[in-house]
Amino acid sequence: MTISVFLSYSHADESFKDEFRKHASSLRRNEIISSWDDREILAGQEWESEIITKLETAELILLMISPDFLDSDFCYEREMKRAVERHNSGSAIVIPIILKNCDWGDTPFAKLQGLPKDAKAISTWEDRDTAWLDVIKGIKKSIEELKKKDNSLTKPTPNTEKIITDDHERWINDTEVEFNHRNKVKIILPDIYVAPDLKILRGDLDKISQTTSIKSLINDGKYLVFGDDQSGKTSLSKKLFASLLNSNYMPIVLNGTNIKSSNLKDIIEIELKKQYKLNREALSNRKPAIIIDDFSEIKLNKKNIEKLVSKFKSEFDICILISSNTYQFIAQDVEELDDFSCYEIVPFGNLKRTEIIEKWVSLGREEIIEDNELYQLSDQIKLKIDPMVRKHIIPPKPIYILTLLQMFETYTPQKYDLTSHGHCYQYLVYQSFDKAKIRGDDIDKYLNVMTELAWFIFSNQKPKLNHSDLEEFFTTYEKNFLPVNRDEIVEVLIKIHILFQSDGFTSFKYKYIYYFFTAKRMAENFRSNNETKSAISKLLHNLHNEDCSNIIIFLTHHTKDQWVLDEIQITLMELFQEQEPSRLDSESLGFMNEFIKEIPALIIEKRKIKEEREAHDKKMDEIEKPNPLHEEYIDDLEPSDTLAQINKTFRGIEIAGQIVRNRHASLKRNDLYSLVHEGINTGLRFLDYFLGFANKSKYEVIKIIETILKENPSLTNQQIEKEAKSAFLFLTYGVIFGVIRKISTSMGSSEAEAIYKEIEKDFDTNSINLINQAIDLHFHKKLDFRNIELLNDKFSSNPTCARILKEIIIQHIYMFPVEYQDKQRISSTLGISMNTQRRLDQKKQLKY
Repeated sequence: MTISVFLSYSHADESFKDEFRKHASSLRRNEIISSWDDREILAGQEWESEIITKLETAELILLMISPDFLDSDFCYEREMKRAVERHNSGSAIVIPIILKNCDWGDTPFAKLQGLPKDAKAISTWEDRDTAWLDVIKGIKKSIEELKKKDNSLTKPTPNTEKIITDDHERWINDTEVEFNHRNKVKIILPDIYVAPDLKILRGDLDKISQTTSIKSLINDGKYLVFGDDQSGKTSLSKKLFASLLNSNYMPIVLNGTNIKSSNLKDIIEIELKKQYKLNREALSNRKPAIIIDDFSEIKLNKKNIEKLVSKFKSEFDICILISSNTYQFIAQDVEELDDFSCYEIVPFGNLKRTEIIEKWVSLGREEIIEDNELYQLSDQIKLKIDPMVRKHIIPPKPIYILTLLQMFETYTPQKYDLTSHGHCYQYLVYQSFDKAKIRGDDIDKYLNVMTELAWFIFSNQKPKLNHSDLEEFFTTYEKNFLPVNRDEIVEVLIKIHILFQSDGFTSFKYKYIYYFFTAKRMAENFRSNNETKSAISKLLHNLHNEDCSNIIIFLTHHTKDQWVLDEIQITLMELFQEQEPSRLDSESLGFMNEFIKEIPALIIEKRKIKEEREAHDKKMDEIEKPNPLHEEYIDDLEPSDTLAQINKTFRGIEIAGQIVRNRHASLKRNDLYSLVHEGINTGLRFLDYFLGFANKSKYEVIKIIETILKENPSLTNQQIEKEAKSAFLFLTYGVIFGVIRKISTSMGSSEAEAIYKEIEKDFDTNSINLINQAIDLHFHKKLDFRNIELLNDKFSSNPTCARILKEIIIQHIYMFPVEYQDKQRISSTLGISMNTQRRLDQKKQLKY
């Protein structure tokens, strides 16, 4: 396996580069590396594109650091920055080689391990040959790590290519569900696979409930991995096989359904011949490892399960058993599993969803797609997928995300309305029917049964039905419709993961299916059935409840009736109706403005966009961690409760925003204007309520904070009073900024720009200005310098609004590629200084 090496250096250091090439000659002659630098560009070649091509394809990138390197715009801005991005993404290894003493401690590569030893500059060594020898040794170590690294499922080394049989390699690469992509003729699993995180259930006591990567399993040991249905257990077994194979193990993967006896000898020999070209003797230098997929499907009694596991442990250096989540309870009774480390597959959060979406977007174009295009296309898709996952409407599992990505790939921009929430779920349901090979003329029957079943559950408020309930449902059903084969229908719906049975109860497996079909039944009947109309009104009255708000979202998919739209707007109008929409004028923010002047000024810092985006996703994953007690508390609130009203406000504007995004092409302009205006005003009325409350209650709240701070004996009374006031105002500012961002992301759309401009023209308030600016950046990714200049002038006497404007723009700069000259223009326009140092936390730091 020859490693491709890219040398990044300043031409002023050419003599050092030549010295390195001489010392690395044995690595080249033995075909361990193939090095490249810009002196190898042939006459007539485009020099810049050739350099970038080599930089993008190199596996090992050497940065030859000196004052001249740091001073070179091309070396620093183009080569070094991209090299570090590739290092951080795991697609290359970057090693700084320190040629001469210089100030590189605050550079993006400062955290990387430099060479020679202790990053002592080569020019300062008494014997430079010794220095270069230390560099070569360090590079050899990195090459060994690179060879062990497994960037895909099956990127075998030349040695492993001779080991695996063609059939087994095909199995490893098989996605099992066929996917199509415009840029890839044949999609294999490595193209789209993203390894899940694992939650630690048993093992190191200090790490219980923490998450880890699947690399934890690529070490000698015994591991038991649990996963929900369709969580990617089989794909994980394929990934682990390839990773172990490339780490000098001899893995064998078995399926529990094929294990009929505790006598392993015969099945191991059979699988060895199926999976490997070479015999056991030829593989004797590798450590044995076993992976059992569907371990819970082994149909042996407890005695023989114990015997089987005991043999696994004695004969294999690594033993990985992958099982369904329900097996956790049975595993406690299997004594031989007591010393296994236990893990659970974690559903895909924001970070993993972004990774799989970016893989899909760049498929077939990995080496040529620019970051600007990659992030823009990925963000457009995330705007559709994230709300579905966050509301627990679709399962955050790879197969569902990939299925939706396939749908977005199939539908053209002209059919954008077909990518709305409702159509996505409809697509998933039909995909399930297709997998079950349900005949076309039977689909209507299955749809009708599910629609009536959802309504039966909704009407009786029984999310789970026992046998008697299910019989009652089918009896009622057959009074109104033709008889059906009850057992067959239930069996098929369980098989395709639409229904779920456990402990004698039947329910919809996922909430989104229940929401979808309940709303479908309402849409079909509310015009002729007052009971259904009353049910819809009740849902809107309890909009703070998750189930209620999600059914309403689906209702807007199933019907375009004006009555539903009117009822939603009436519900929004009733929220905080005593308040006026906040204008964020100087009068209402007077108590904030002095505080804003005191907090540290904002700085445009030098940050890596990919790292910022990953940090944002990690933060969102923390925020979105399920809190059943909190959700249950909110759902149980009385609709008139203030906290319920606040939740209704934000759920209401989310629903209004969904309607705008899904039906912008079919809604009349006046209706669209009215809906957008009311959605924005609902959020701003809450903000007016909050600011009034904050202003009236500030002394009481500050006293409460003072009481808390008095527990810190190191603070004087004067310090306590000052810090309490700062804490209160800082939190208040955070709410103002958060509400503006929430309104813009909920109500925004890339297609309804004309409506937002019209509203801003009619209601030219500070709050509307800020919301429109945030929408423009979030959905269009563009900086309108003329508008930014006008707003900056307008907010010159309103420090709070000026600060919010700056934060909105800086967040965009950190999350999306912006040209350096545009950053300079922003810096000049808004009076924000630019800092080339690494990020320092500029937020107000409170001493408690």
